[in-house]
Amino acid sequence: MIIGVAAAGKEISTRPFQLVTGRVWKGTAFGGYKSRDSVPKLVEKYMNKEMMVDEFVTFDLPMEKINEAFDLMHAGKRSVLDLYSLAITSLYTFLIAISISLSAYDLW
Repeated sequence: MIIGVAAAGKEISTRPFQLVTGRVWKGTAFGGYKSRDSVPKLVEKYMNKEMMVDEFVTFDLPMEKINEAFDLMHAGKRSVLDLYSLAITSLYTFLIAISISLSAYDLW
């Protein structure tokens, strides 16, 4: 059994005899999960406290630190980006734009 990911651009090879003798090559991505079917089940398990996730998160960062989150990911650290603060900022920006537009037309 070989577990892992080959480096980008690398190939894996074997002799045909390996397959003739009953060996099998199998591959999977993301553990074989199908996002449409599996992700809702994973979320349900997490919400029901049947699956630990929080214990594996090393950093919780605001969206403004997305580049730092990628650096941490490349260093093998698990981080979560806080999209809530981005949504609030976007909503606030949207409301300011609406108020400026309304005041420009004396509708405010």
